[in-house]
Amino acid sequence: MKLLIFLALFSGLQAFADPLTESLEAVSSGPSPYVCNEDLSFYSDDPVGVPDNSSRVAYDATVFPFNMGTRPVGFEIHMKGPNAMVGNPIDPAERVTRDWRFVSKNGSRRETYISLTDDAGSGKLSQLMESVIVLIPRKGRPHIERVGDQNIVTLTTGEQVVFNALTNTIVSGVLTEKPIDLNPDRFNRKFAQVSYTGTGISIRADKRGEEPRLITTTATVTQQGKNCQVPAADLWVNPSTAFKFNNDENLLKYLNIKCPGKFKL
Repeated sequence: MKLLIFLALFSGLQAFADPLTESLEAVSSGPSPYVCNEDLSFYSDDPVGVPDNSSRVAYDATVFPFNMGTRPVGFEIHMKGPNAMVGNPIDPAERVTRDWRFVSKNGSRRETYISLTDDAGSGKLSQLMESVIVLIPRKGRPHIERVGDQNIVTLTTGEQVVFNALTNTIVSGVLTEKPIDLNPDRFNRKFAQVSYTGTGISIRADKRGEEPRLITTTATVTQQGKNCQVPAADLWVNPSTAFKFNNDENLLKYLNIKCPGKFKL
């Protein structure tokens, strides 16, 4: 099912630029010395506490800040065409869309990620192509700024991606995208063809029509052309979906145990 997030239109969006703090270390209760297996769904492990009077900027209506309860947790960029990324929908009555959600729930490292949904216009929730991407290092909350006809997104790594504010397609930066796959065969349809080209580490999980973080197979870890597969269950808590590592160095140690010598910060 498509990720259920309550969207709220505001007159502006709180700009998140404060560095992430870390008040709790990962608690080890399993075989790995680097993995927290505790259910984290009922508390925030490392809140930032950004004041409510932070600077606010007005945005195009196609860029939505969204809420989890009453607390702002990030922003969404909704791309619906017409543009070079969008073709004809599978069902002519539907629309082809790509939704970006830049999340930092409670300012927690474990809840800072990108959620990405490609909708080929089938009209069926079970055919939504869902992806979750965690970028390392996690230096700060993602934030967005409107400058002329561009939306400039600063990622948790501190790197930037520039979106065209009219089409909501990527213009430049450390994320690249290809057109949405409109293959009528859902089993052969590709997940969002989005790549991270920055200097950090990308951890990605994909699932059609369901929560990607709860897959029973593997997540893909990449850094500048180097790739490795690791069990998704080692990275996310089931069923809360919280990321198991709030410490980037501990995460790096784990990754290099699974994939010797491949990754660095």
